[in-house]
Amino acid sequence: EEGVAVRERLEWEVAADSILQLICRHPFVDRSKQTAIFDFISPIAQQPIEMEEQISKKKGGRQAQKSKIEMVEPPPLDLTTLLTRLEAFTIADAEEFYSMVVGVFENALHLTR
Repeated sequence: EEGVAVRERLEWEVAADSILQLICRHPFVDRSKQTAIFDFISPIAQQPIEMEEQISKKKGGRQAQKSKIEMVEPPPLDLTTLLTRLEAFTIADAEEFYSMVVGVFENALHLTR
């Protein structure tokens, strides 16, 4: 595709893709199985969220605090969105991937209560 950066996948990205494939085949996740407990696959639409970042700078010997607000993409709530972000190289590292996977399942717990 034009305008899409292409690069080799990092080792953790290849492993993350394999992990997602395994998760998607799990009997509790695979929607083709009667044992599926929640629809983890279907994308859940989300709006960007505001994040406020505190910026601290030294000015003339004293600390100055400043806030910067920016719109960021919220963590994925489903496995399809997570896979899309993995394929688009928008996940920084394995730790971020892990926290996103955990977030998908935490979201499911929250929605099924």
